[in-house]
Amino acid sequence: MFRKSGNKYDILVESNINTREKLENLAIKSSAVGHKVLLKQIADVKLDAQRSTIKRYDRDRVVTVFSDVNRSTVP
Repeated sequence: MFRKSGNKYDILVESNINTREKLENLAIKSSAVGHKVLLKQIADVKLDAQRSTIKRYDRDRVVTVFSDVNRSTVP
């Protein structure tokens, strides 16, 4: 969920990424630099063990992604 000015926006990312390497090489459009960058260039990808559950949204499988912005690396 993206939050701005008190409003909440759902974010949906669809892919067939099935390895950590593919996730790290995911190209994302950066509003900071104005072009696409690889996720591994702007984030540390960490995998954590979770309980074995399948989360769903409108009957589709979903994952939850958490992030924190490191202000010292944002131009």
